[in-house]
Amino acid sequence: MTAQLKLVNMAYRRLVKPALANGGLPFPIREWIDRSSRYFHTPDGFYAEETEFVHAGAGVPGLWTGIAVPQAGGPDGAPPTPDSNGAVLYLHGGGFVAGSPQSSASLAAVLAAKLSLRASVPEYRLAPEHRFPAACDDVLTTYRALLDLGLEPSKIVIMGDSSGGNLVLGLLTRICTRGLPRPAACVAISPVSDLTYSGESFRLNADSDVVLSIERGDEVNDLYLGDARRDDPLASPRFASFPGCPPVLIHVGSREILLDDARTMAARLREFGTQVTVDEFEECPHAWHHMHGYLPEADTAIDRISAFCRPLLGR
Repeated sequence: MTAQLKLVNMAYRRLVKPALANGGLPFPIREWIDRSSRYFHTPDGFYAEETEFVHAGAGVPGLWTGIAVPQAGGPDGAPPTPDSNGAVLYLHGGGFVAGSPQSSASLAAVLAAKLSLRASVPEYRLAPEHRFPAACDDVLTTYRALLDLGLEPSKIVIMGDSSGGNLVLGLLTRICTRGLPRPAACVAISPVSDLTYSGESFRLNADSDVVLSIERGDEVNDLYLGDARRDDPLASPRFASFPGCPPVLIHVGSREILLDDARTMAARLREFGTQVTVDEFEECPHAWHHMHGYLPEADTAIDRISAFCRPLLGR
């Protein structure tokens, strides 16, 4: 464990976990997450442009984000011009009740730049104003909007963290079961895959998890699901079907209460013959990738995502 990771874990335990455990839902948490995300590292050349992803008359606001390529004559080693025929579709986290494209734009941009792409980050609807399956419908609309724009499915990678990882897997089952064009790959970072909270890690890692508290689970479920079943396959993708699924990469930290969500989700995907890779990172906290530029373990994780996806994109 690096010295930086020790400091991050200490800060998360003292500041982040109490804020998420004791802050009111949903509005104070929304403000806290958006305010905190301003401290994430912003890479040189970062840009974010507001847009709307439109399909069949339905529109979802969001961002196009990435890292601008220096003009000719710029520094050596500049990133290649992003491929306009593809994109990273990034779904932000926030427990289905918080988060925004802005809170994940920096990470989405870095991940996309590693793949010579730009990133689309939809502002899907949040609970409790818009309960399940509103967010699921919005991310499906966004994916279809990218196809309508002429992007090649084989050059699209779907990614997301935490509840966004849940939405990645929910979108994936809809793509697979509806016969929609498959993306090149999917990446789920610290995903919530089982809203029944049946994994043993919810109890075994309750103390070691420096971010998430199990006490908030039922409250978040009530706000997000309302009267829907917790084991609905779209809400809890570990119960879903994935015929003809593209390769999937799952990242999770060894401290997380969501550790078993990653493991059981991988087992479910393998039942359908999916190529699945699960990377478990020792001592890393929930969705640590957001600390890129500060935390070596975050930069390493992003490099592993790039190494997984680039061959699948033909890079």
